[in-house]
Amino acid sequence: MKPRTLSLALRDGSRDTVLIAGFFLVIDVLLRIRRGQDIVAPGARTITLSLVVLLVTWTAMVIACRLGASTLTDYRHVTGKNSVPGTFAVFIITSMVTFIALLFMGLVE
Repeated sequence: MKPRTLSLALRDGSRDTVLIAGFFLVIDVLLRIRRGQDIVAPGARTITLSLVVLLVTWTAMVIACRLGASTLTDYRHVTGKNSVPGTFAVFIITSMVTFIALLFMGLVE
């Protein structure tokens, strides 16, 4: 993929971050419903840590889009049958590294 302009990178990175994060949030809610657990609003600490992970991940996604990574909407145009969009890989790796960093800092229990 060729590098995108900054405005397109911001749009594509933001869109992919929200779509993937929303997908994982829906999975979490469905698993809670399946287990019979109550769905309650998270505490302030949980929201703050989630926003930190989301902000770091969003920044990495925008940088990846700016450098030319494939997005979820480019998936159909990528050559190869089993190719994964670049932004999906960036999302998974960045969010896991951020979570592990927060774990080592003692902010996540």
